Amino acid sequence: MIDWILYNKSFNLKFLPFLPSKYEIDNYGLCLNEDNVYQNYVSQDKKEGIFILGYILPRLEYCYTRDFAITILEEVKSQNFSYINNFKGNFNILCFFNNQIILINDQFGIKKYFYYQSNNVFLASNHINFILKNIKLEVSMINIIKYFIFNYFIDGNTIYEKCKYSKAGTYFTLSNEYKIDEYFSINDFVDKKEIKYSVRDSIISGAELWKQIIKQYINSFEGKRISQTLTAGLDSRLILAGFRANNYIPSTFTFGRKDSLDVIHSQKIAKKLKITHTHLYPNDDFFCDYSQKAKEVVALSSGLSSLYRAHRYDAYKRMKNSYDVLFFGFIGSEIIRGLYPDGLTVPKIISDYWLNNAIDIQEYYPKTWFSLTRNELSDLENEIKSFDFVQRPDLFLFKCMIPLHFAQDIALNESLRVSSVAPYWDLDFLEFQKNTPFFTDNNKKEKFAKMGHFRRRKGPFYSANLIYRLDKKNAFMSLGKGYSPADYSFSMYYASLKFLFYKIFFLKKYKIPNFNYEKWFVEYLTNFFRENNFDFSIIDNNKIIDEIKLKTGETELDFISYVKLVNVQLIKKMENE
Repeated sequence: MIDWILYNKSFNLKFLPFLPSKYEIDNYGLCLNEDNVYQNYVSQDKKEGIFILGYILPRLEYCYTRDFAITILEEVKSQNFSYINNFKGNFNILCFFNNQIILINDQFGIKKYFYYQSNNVFLASNHINFILKNIKLEVSMINIIKYFIFNYFIDGNTIYEKCKYSKAGTYFTLSNEYKIDEYFSINDFVDKKEIKYSVRDSIISGAELWKQIIKQYINSFEGKRISQTLTAGLDSRLILAGFRANNYIPSTFTFGRKDSLDVIHSQKIAKKLKITHTHLYPNDDFFCDYSQKAKEVVALSSGLSSLYRAHRYDAYKRMKNSYDVLFFGFIGSEIIRGLYPDGLTVPKIISDYWLNNAIDIQEYYPKTWFSLTRNELSDLENEIKSFDFVQRPDLFLFKCMIPLHFAQDIALNESLRVSSVAPYWDLDFLEFQKNTPFFTDNNKKEKFAKMGHFRRRKGPFYSANLIYRLDKKNAFMSLGKGYSPADYSFSMYYASLKFLFYKIFFLKKYKIPNFNYEKWFVEYLTNFFRENNFDFSIIDNNKIIDEIKLKTGETELDFISYVKLVNVQLIKKMENE
């Protein structure tokens, strides 16, 4: 869903969707739907203005009224871009004044926009479709191979050579020339850290800070209906503890199989705490019409989201009339307990590099599907080694994993006009977190690469103690790992033993996936490869179909390579639809 577009007026557009508001700034046109703007200001003569999309809040230590768009515009006009760091959120800011346009995105690059820049042509929008329908773009085989290696389109790349997505903490200046600058450095942010708090102070101060942060969100979204996803894990439980500590009860929902741990535990929690809760699982129509659902979820996220999120989007659509703001806890506390290399969160190339400090590209991409010359292989290997996030767990989280992980769900919810909040990536919380003993430690990257959750049992200690301080009734209720947050607050070893006992005696129950990928999914993939020819790689469709038929697993990882091919093909189909 296109909310805003920027373009050269001299460029002969083939496609210009109707958007209610239109502004002309020197050589550029700006069209947008102001109904979807968080805050805005436009002067009477329409010579200057600002539009804030997504959501933006002042940092806790600053005091502003709710209407701060004009203040931001004045600071940007004076070239004081560091002023943006007084704010936080998931946002794009469009400013225009003095015949120039400034396009700013949030510090961690969570809310994405897309742009094409070549010679005297510049096109940008919150959706890639505006660019695809105006420019004939060449597919980049190197970008596609990077996608296969990393599970994501990394470093601002899409499948197209000259179409990029926005990266963290940058501002784009459009006047007589194009210029990208950085107003927030993630490297500086995570490097400027020191242990300022003891373990005890980290828990006491951290709990109070978390309560303040959640209160700020509640106040900022006053009058809006707030919901959160609720699972069997620590992440969502800490968000719920923050709400309850502020005497606010959000609605909750869980999507997944009724016998999965997430559903079982979330229903128990909701019943005991008297929370309005909904359990969602796709109905038969979803599975019968999955091909359409897959296309929809890839298209709505501009290709950033995998079709694997189709069942989540199905849940969001069914809940869209029940809430206006959705809080996520997904992978939030990974910053606390380190990274677990499950093949999706941390691709194999990263965890192997942490272990061996060496990369052989040929091990990580399907050579039967893609052909690279020796020089191309060498160039790609050197490029990957140059990425600083390959070297460091903290930068992998902040520069790669987080902005791409949350961008997918945010895009899907915004298509339904729902705001999305990821409080674990609140700038105030992270500023505090990096100065505690519980932040991701780069010196332990080998351990992150090979240790399981039980052996990293110190990880849940911090989150569990925050929950215990904020909401004791919540804390005494079991998590999906068999222990409760209260168990961890009393004794890490007691909680670890409970987890070990639970995993040994309830292994079958423990292994039930949240969502099934069974015969229906094999059938979907088989039909897709029967009906589609791939012109961007060396694909033997019949061979792939035979391989898929042998798959018996239920999880994403069992089919991930084939799904990536499908994702890329679905992105290409957007050009003609």
